[in-house]
Amino acid sequence: MCGIGGWLGVEEAPHGAEEFARRILKALSHRGPDGQGTWNSPDAHAVLCHTRLAIIDLTPSGAQPMLCANGKWRIVFNGEIYNHETLREELRELGHQFQSRSDTEVIPAVYQQWGIEGLARLRGMFAFAMWCEHTGEAVLARDRFGIKPLYLAHTGDGLIFASEVRAILSVLSTKPSINSLAVATYFATGTVAEPLTMLEGVRMLEPGRALIWRDGSFCEVTFTKPLIRKNGDHPINSEAEAAMLTRDAFLDSVAQHLVSDVPVGIFLSGGMDSTAIAAALKVLGHKNTSSFSITFGDHPLSEGPVSRRTAQHFGLNHHEWEIRGAEALDLFEEYLAASDQPSIDGFNTFCVSRFASQNGIKVVLSGLGGDELLGGYSSFEKLPRIMSLLKSACPVGRAIGRRLQNSAHPKLSRFGDMLSNPRSWGTAHRAYRGIFSWCETQKILRSYGLDCADTDWRAFTDIEPVGNDPCEIISELEIRRYMRNQLLRDSDVMSMANGLELRVPFVDVPFADALSRIAPRIRFQKAKRLLHRAMSEIPDWVANAPKRGFLFPVQTWLGQAWVGKSPRVRLPRELRTETWYRKIALLTFERWMELRELDFAT
Repeated sequence: MCGIGGWLGVEEAPHGAEEFARRILKALSHRGPDGQGTWNSPDAHAVLCHTRLAIIDLTPSGAQPMLCANGKWRIVFNGEIYNHETLREELRELGHQFQSRSDTEVIPAVYQQWGIEGLARLRGMFAFAMWCEHTGEAVLARDRFGIKPLYLAHTGDGLIFASEVRAILSVLSTKPSINSLAVATYFATGTVAEPLTMLEGVRMLEPGRALIWRDGSFCEVTFTKPLIRKNGDHPINSEAEAAMLTRDAFLDSVAQHLVSDVPVGIFLSGGMDSTAIAAALKVLGHKNTSSFSITFGDHPLSEGPVSRRTAQHFGLNHHEWEIRGAEALDLFEEYLAASDQPSIDGFNTFCVSRFASQNGIKVVLSGLGGDELLGGYSSFEKLPRIMSLLKSACPVGRAIGRRLQNSAHPKLSRFGDMLSNPRSWGTAHRAYRGIFSWCETQKILRSYGLDCADTDWRAFTDIEPVGNDPCEIISELEIRRYMRNQLLRDSDVMSMANGLELRVPFVDVPFADALSRIAPRIRFQKAKRLLHRAMSEIPDWVANAPKRGFLFPVQTWLGQAWVGKSPRVRLPRELRTETWYRKIALLTFERWMELRELDFAT
């Protein structure tokens, strides 16, 4: 796990190759406390930068930028390839040579042997850039789910890439303007939607895609296939068979995610997903694994008693950090400083990552992704009912919706969004998970001197999924929107801010592909019954507990500290901002702007 950055161009890098590399490495230093490296092509038209968090092959032979054994490709890589040993043996039989045990060195060989399509063979999380010494060609790629980020900025002379937006901002010759559409997606959803970033001209390479660069020109190609199956193409219709398939696939995924040359810990909450990982560790014979939880004393949101009992049940070496109000405020400022893009989430991951890192852990497993893949959110129950209601909405209903958009009640204003727009799963999901309605978002933008055309907003946000079953559709939306745009991005940034690698066994292509074979009526049963049946070791006190997210008592902690604070701009009087998530959305946005020394339009 690392930070990467670099330059590809027909001219020298901005500020010169050495200064460019110095700025990139400084901006990404927190992602790689174990070492730094840089390489410049002889003509300075390519620069590769790397900060290292050593996980596999801790020796100097694992350092980057890495030149592969045949001297053709030089690569910088962020992530982990869990099947690298299997691939290495297969490639050796095909005549390839290797000079290290690192998973990094396998990637160029995979590309040389099988081309772009071969990247689908890589099991893991990855974002990389590699440069061909012979042809001047470069290849950049990102994993299928988008677990690892890769940001791009096209300039007049070339392409800047990096693991974080702040690194790109550090080398731009001029400060970019704020992307109004990105700001709109942030206030509507609590996060910036991919491939946008808050900065005009800076974007993300989309998941499962590769960018091929040569002589100032580039093209992008998709190297993966969607995980959605055609209607009726679900061969597993037996609950017993589905449970067996899920168990085998999940144990295999956890086993693969344990590949490491350093100890691996686990984030343990009171929920099903992290408990399933703890159960898998016991089944796989791993003993005394370190587990980490955050508690809040006797606050109702604290999951301390449950996680403590679960850890004891599975024989984990459990660690708890009790956070209280004053300490939380200091941590929240550090969290904001660590944010690469504004988000209303991520504080919890920042805190538990800090805790694990302080206890000497470099790698942790997280239960992220279980709800999206197995139907754990309330959206799987409520959105189908909402869609039925919208189906019966007549022109009068749409007129009512337009009135509700201006409601002072947050939920009514978002429901007005649903009623006043054409019926679609994408619109319903966006409004259901929303922070501000589109009407309210437009008012906020105007307050900041920004503007976003309604047509741009609709074209960008009205994503229609390709599934057939309602739960498959919702799963796709939760994966493409909430998980990808918020959970994965926040987890990457906040874990790496603390020099920690976060792995997600649920977000695994072979595991997801196995689940896609199961009939939706079995896969998406209430309370994730399939997971409980597959991992019967999950204790009843977890499986039968009401669904809870990994929540922090933010409103309690921050309420007193933010009394009297208000947004920097004057918002319309009728715009309600009393809810904690709306207040955090506004204040986080403004603090992010201040920390990045960016100006408002007003």
